[in-house]
Amino acid sequence: MTTSAPGSTPPSANDAAFSEQTAASQPATRGRSGLGLAAVIVAAVALSPAVLLVLISLIPGMNAVLWLLIVVLPVVGLLGLVALILGIIALVKARPGVSKTLPIVGTALGAFAVLAPVSLVFGWWA
Repeated sequence: MTTSAPGSTPPSANDAAFSEQTAASQPATRGRSGLGLAAVIVAAVALSPAVLLVLISLIPGMNAVLWLLIVVLPVVGLLGLVALILGIIALVKARPGVSKTLPIVGTALGAFAVLAPVSLVFGWWA
């Protein structure tokens, strides 16, 4: 038997039934994929230095910074490959109630981070 504080109303059986009913009737929230989120973060970290260098090179007189892409592109490719692998694993191991948006975005950004440096090196754009 539960005791209540002086001056308060004692709990009744209806209160317990009401709390169980509201807990069961609440809609289930959709989970998020941890690996998908990791893929998006790794791809964003991979692409941000290259994007910053290209944006800085658009400033008049700052074209000389593009030589830094020689250093940045291999890092972009390797981190993009990691993001691509994480995104594919997240898509394959997705649970039924989990949204697949983050793994898809992580896989797409990872693929772009891999293909962009490779296409610049091997001249697929020409």
